[in-house]
Amino acid sequence: MLMVAADPRDTARASRLLKAQLGAGAEVYIRRLVWPGPAEKIADARLQYRSDDQLWSYMWWSEEWKRWQFCYGIDVAPGPVQVPTIEINFAARQIDRYLTGRVLVDEAGNTYLAHKGELKGGRTGVVDARSFEQQVNGFSKQQALWPNGKVERLFVIGAIGQLGFTKRLGAFVSEAQRLRGLAREGRLADHVPQGPTYKQGYVGKTSGTRSAEYEIDRWHDLIVDELHRELKRRGLCTFTSEHKEMKPDLYSLTKDGKLRHLFEIKTNQDTSTLYTAIGQLVVYGAAQARPPRRFLVVENPVEDLNFQKALANHQIAVVNFRREGRKRISFPGLDQHSRTWSSS
Repeated sequence: MLMVAADPRDTARASRLLKAQLGAGAEVYIRRLVWPGPAEKIADARLQYRSDDQLWSYMWWSEEWKRWQFCYGIDVAPGPVQVPTIEINFAARQIDRYLTGRVLVDEAGNTYLAHKGELKGGRTGVVDARSFEQQVNGFSKQQALWPNGKVERLFVIGAIGQLGFTKRLGAFVSEAQRLRGLAREGRLADHVPQGPTYKQGYVGKTSGTRSAEYEIDRWHDLIVDELHRELKRRGLCTFTSEHKEMKPDLYSLTKDGKLRHLFEIKTNQDTSTLYTAIGQLVVYGAAQARPPRRFLVVENPVEDLNFQKALANHQIAVVNFRREGRKRISFPGLDQHSRTWSSS
């Protein structure tokens, strides 16, 4: 699982990598940078525009707030004034969830940029987190672990400094602009899906130099997608959208809209991850008179006796997945649960 960077050296490194990658080969435009609210405007901002990615950026360090501030947009205004589409700011020391930007790290030391998925900014089009997640195209949330053990779901944009990152960032900013436009026109609610939905995750590859080749935790989205398809083949329709203000990885519903099957997918099995998974499975659907059938989806059998006992006590079945090549997932033993697909 990706970790929220606790070391200020990681956030400083992320800012340097961003500045270097966004500036490489970029055209420079001088504009007056403005945004809603009383904050000080920037008279002669040097916007860096990457035409191939349809992305402009501007970065500065706020000594007052002790944070790195990054403004982004997709088109440079022809006139003297520029309004950002989105800010993805992150604190030098990430200790709370106030800002929308996050710097994440993995076990190999790679650095990622992530975003909460909400758009502020008054008249420029406010989009709340739920609407953003429901309507954004090409992006889905992944779990990231805070140093205190709390898990946060974030849009992981990509590995900073690696091939394809700026194009992926440009796509995210473009989606932000599209959603702001809908919000300004008062048409955001018209595009909210009605009822439970399934959104395919992002499973593209990211190349790196540290370990030759690696992937973000794109395995998670890939496993969700493959499990959704396998269950559909067996006659079970599953969803990923929010349910009762909660966001299970995958679930099915009864005819009266209650959780029927609940799947929590984890790509590693360290102690902290298993604690989190069991907690999520127990809490989701706990308010129902009849609890859902609960499934923990992990790569290997759970061998720890304490966890085995906890799973049995809470009637949580284990489904194992197998990685076969880069983009192939199988679920040996899935059919042993087939009687639950047809029973209510």
